[in-house]
Amino acid sequence: MTFEAATIPETRVSLGADAPHPVRWPSRFALAFGILTPVVVALGMAAVTLDAYQVATVTAWVAIATSALAVAAGVVGIIRGSDRAAAIVGIVLGVLGNPLVLLYGVDVIRGIG
Repeated sequence: MTFEAATIPETRVSLGADAPHPVRWPSRFALAFGILTPVVVALGMAAVTLDAYQVATVTAWVAIATSALAVAAGVVGIIRGSDRAAAIVGIVLGVLGNPLVLLYGVDVIRGIG
């Protein structure tokens, strides 16, 4: 009885240029939605000054939605750790640009003075 040596295929692990790049789209979406939120709020404020209240209401809801998307994508971006600076800026812009946060902030400031 004879045994022949078996060959095992060679596997290579490379951490150099062949390594996949981290996914950065959540952080970039957070930044994009964070920038979009104050822009939509400004459009809504312009609509109110023109007495277009239906348009202002729609833009307020769109601003709330973009704010929520910015925060959600920012949290995913921070957890994934790909581009944390963009995720943090997106979260900050999304929270501070949210019409509900602005409303409560103005109420607090008005109550102080």
